[in-house]
Amino acid sequence: EHRPRFIAVEPTNADCCAIQTQRDVYEADQAAGGTGNVKPPSGEFGADGTIQVGLDCKEVSPLAWGVLKTGCNDFVAIGDEVCGPCLKLLANGETPICAGESAVAGLGVLLAAGQNPELKAKLGLDENSRVAVVICETAPNPPLYIKLTGEDPEDVKARRAAKDAATTVVA
Repeated sequence: EHRPRFIAVEPTNADCCAIQTQRDVYEADQAAGGTGNVKPPSGEFGADGTIQVGLDCKEVSPLAWGVLKTGCNDFVAIGDEVCGPCLKLLANGETPICAGESAVAGLGVLLAAGQNPELKAKLGLDENSRVAVVICETAPNPPLYIKLTGEDPEDVKARRAAKDAATTVVA
């Protein structure tokens, strides 16, 4: 059976899934007698915070973790510095998208993988890969969006509405 590969992306400063994965590996190793030379995780939940506020989780919900640890193939952390360029890329695309800072984490990892062959290989991406990036947030903080993109989110939304109106076919 071939199922899609699921890659969960979280901020570098709020990487609770990555830390929990390390803890699980360490605890499993300890339960087996500590023979795997597995080091304890170095991170702590609730690090410094992030502009990716929708992903600023301080610890993993046990209920969510039960699903995530079995359903996700990879957990990747991305820094806040990638948000601005990704927001600009979406805002200035052929079909303008006004996304929020949390919404572009997956796009940031995809773009990074395109520039980093090691990351690309670890994520199982190649020229035949089909990728879906889920963007489920608009700009939650307009002043921050303006700071990161140099553009008002309402202007991006207006360009999108104009594009959609121009391409709508009336039957």
